[in-house]
Amino acid sequence: MVNLIITLISIALIAIVAVAALYNGGDAFRQGSANASAAQLVNAGQQISAANILYANDNSGAYATSLENDLTAGGAYLSSEPRVPNGFSINDDITGNVITVTSSDPAAEICEAVNKQGGYDEASLTNGALADSAAINKTFGCYGDDTAGYTFEFK
Repeated sequence: MVNLIITLISIALIAIVAVAALYNGGDAFRQGSANASAAQLVNAGQQISAANILYANDNSGAYATSLENDLTAGGAYLSSEPRVPNGFSINDDITGNVITVTSSDPAAEICEAVNKQGGYDEASLTNGALADSAAINKTFGCYGDDTAGYTFEFK
């Protein structure tokens, strides 16, 4: 009988330790996921920007205006549209050499991770996001809020 009680107490302690580890480690798992999604956005922006520079070299300095028609058509510059995290979509229109990716889902953690990777200091961010497109003074950045959605721009 004593062995049964000791076994039950051991199982209960292991369960408590497992729940505590998930509770305390959950934030680290969430941040890791946000950092991976941010890296995926930056990678997609770099791929499209490089393809756009190749396009401009072949077209007398004129940048592409459409991702689908100019860069991915026929696989000349990109074999397909780069993958972005779920909830994000790449806008087909390219203005100059600025690539825009928008999110309809609240993605504050991803936006904050993008801006941290971009080297923005905490003073320039509001809830992890930049004020607007004009606030992007580096190669890339993210702005927006939970109600309007978030926009990632790669220049």
